[in-house]
Amino acid sequence: MITTVTLNPAVDKILRVSSLRLNRLNRAEVLMTTAGGKGVNVSYLLQAFGSEAIAMGFVGGTSGQSLEEELRKAGITTSFVHIAEETRTNYIILDETRRTQTQVNERGPLVSIEEIQEFERAFKRALSRSEMVVIAG
Repeated sequence: MITTVTLNPAVDKILRVSSLRLNRLNRAEVLMTTAGGKGVNVSYLLQAFGSEAIAMGFVGGTSGQSLEEELRKAGITTSFVHIAEETRTNYIILDETRRTQTQVNERGPLVSIEEIQEFERAFKRALSRSEMVVIAG
């Protein structure tokens, strides 16, 4: 098993527009929502190649619950520490005409000392079952 650590995962909201116009109303033609974060992306890749992965880090609130649920639906085992603050959201705007990507990321949540200590305990347990650890972010 490979453990992936994403301390500051995000819910990525991807908005596709035909042509982004600054200081104007833009309507998204497509909206996709997905679990994000570099370690989360590694978990998806490992799953696609048939390797067992366990995703760890901090999640909070309804956005954190949806992130964790999406990973589990994809067949990825999770061991996130649930925190008091909400998991951040990233907004990615894809401009089809210019073939550009603009990203706006919320700041990450504050994590308490107690939540960090809970993560340390969970991480130590995961190490005993892991062949490899990927810490990304």
